[in-house]
Amino acid sequence: MNHADLVALIKDGVGQPGGRWADLGAGEGNFTRALADLLGPEAHITAIDKDARALRAIDGTIETHVADFTRPLD
Repeated sequence: MNHADLVALIKDGVGQPGGRWADLGAGEGNFTRALADLLGPEAHITAIDKDARALRAIDGTIETHVADFTRPLD
């Protein structure tokens, strides 16, 4: 899937721009970037994955956390 396909896939589930969102199991951030494009710069998006290397592929404007679901997130 290319970026335009990802945006089209999730756009009906995304409301107005802005807000706080989390991408759990973000991987390299393909859907995270699509979400960011739909929500605009006023949104706060947090990407979470257990693979630190994968998260490094995500744009610096998106907050990232290396975590799994065996402990609470801070």
